Amino acid sequence: MSDTCFCVPEENSIEYLLRKTENGILNAEIYTALFSDSNLFNFRIAKKDSEILGVIYNNGDNFLFSAFCDSFFDEAKDFFAFSGNNVFSSDENLKKLNLPESGIYILKGKKELHKSEARLLTGREIQNMYKAISGNNCLSADEEIRYVRYMKAINASLAAVFGIEKDGKPVSFAAVSASNRDTALIGDVFTLPEHRKKGFGAECVKACINFCAQQNKTPFVFCEEKNKKFYENLNFEVSYVGM
Repeated sequence: MSDTCFCVPEENSIEYLLRKTENGILNAEIYTALFSDSNLFNFRIAKKDSEILGVIYNNGDNFLFSAFCDSFFDEAKDFFAFSGNNVFSSDENLKKLNLPESGIYILKGKKELHKSEARLLTGREIQNMYKAISGNNCLSADEEIRYVRYMKAINASLAAVFGIEKDGKPVSFAAVSASNRDTALIGDVFTLPEHRKKGFGAECVKACINFCAQQNKTPFVFCEEKNKKFYENLNFEVSYVGM
């Protein structure tokens, strides 16, 4: 029987986890969450004796992980198999865990500047973004949690949200949703149905790329096949990303 345990990290291990996840796109969300998610119960570390083999983060939708050594994959297989949650990573890492491939493309962008009519959104405007996406006048509990995380990440210069308004109402958004020292993840790209096919989404993504370039970070996106062409038109290329 394995003597590896999966436990909530202690406060004194956070600096170590930050150092281990400070580079690489597959670590960006975990790195950002270590700054912005005040609930350490959303994290688990795989620990064998005194060695930390890796860290796992539950973002509410998926388990994300960063493996610090190859033995993590053998030790974590049962943990993920019985978790009941989706596991998100590169397809190669999922194969190491004997899990099905995600079918998600990881695309790498360029550190370049674009002209964009999208602008940086404030806290209240980000709240309005979530309301526009959901069609509700108030945030759900999950949206409230995401909003608080966003604001903490923004205050740490690890995230930013850009949008376009028409007639005083938000119609399109995109965000640098997570980052670490060298990479940034662009996500939450959304345009209201009645304003699609007008180029607004591309303008918002361009603003996100500008934010990444100004911080000297390489932009990445995770997307499905149906959205790949949209990002390729913005100079993103399919990239193999390892741990």
